[in-house]
Amino acid sequence: KEERLLKQLEEERHMKRVALEREASLQQQLQLARAEIIRLKEEIAQYKLERMLNDRIAVSYSYHKQISLSTSTTEECRSLQIDVHYRTAIVSRQNALIRVSLEATGYSVLTTHTKPIKSVACGHFKDGLVASVGMDCRLKLSSLSSASELAEWGLSSPGWSVAFDSIDRNVIYVGLANRRIAVFDIRRTQTAVKEAILVDSGNPPLPVHSLFMAKVGEVEKRVLVGATMNGVFVSEPYPDIHSLTSPIITTIHLDIAGSCSGLSMTGEDQIFC
Repeated sequence: KEERLLKQLEEERHMKRVALEREASLQQQLQLARAEIIRLKEEIAQYKLERMLNDRIAVSYSYHKQISLSTSTTEECRSLQIDVHYRTAIVSRQNALIRVSLEATGYSVLTTHTKPIKSVACGHFKDGLVASVGMDCRLKLSSLSSASELAEWGLSSPGWSVAFDSIDRNVIYVGLANRRIAVFDIRRTQTAVKEAILVDSGNPPLPVHSLFMAKVGEVEKRVLVGATMNGVFVSEPYPDIHSLTSPIITTIHLDIAGSCSGLSMTGEDQIFC
């Protein structure tokens, strides 16, 4: 009788061990299945994004190497910049920043914001740097050479315009919705170096919707040209943005008839509003 009980106990232990091993195996399979589901969901989301962009953006080439970009809803694309050195067009479509090759048929997502992108700028030094700002109060720095996002900074207000310094490759200027200009040094990854109010755009304040940086003559001097709906301003930044309370030496306001809803420059001496 004692041997029978011992045998029965051993059988129960064996069954329990088998059950535990089976449970561990099922748990492992469950974890693998969950990981596979997450991977498939990410692939599906990426596929849907690429499919949506493919449906919205068409790239066509003419015999004269002219390229036209078209979208089914044109109001969704706000900014377009061309990096001549990298032969690349950068297009902002809603929250996504798209890079389109001027020599091939492909495109890819360079970076994304959580709200619509308002402005895009390319660097002046053939380094493939691209800055973007948006309604999510973020400044993002991306690279065409690595096809990736390099850094991002928080803004005190939604970003409406952005421009790289034409002399100092480390400096970026951002026009904000609260009429301020924020100055960033890309070697500092925390916050803006300085903020300055360059224009009295009324109450409530109007956004600085346009910014351009231009050199003046042959000397190492540059000016920052920008605009709100109320008019155009031309400012001269200090050579060293870290040295003083305000990064701007002086600002000239240009009176215009009517409202200024857009600003562009040809070369370094003509302003169109």
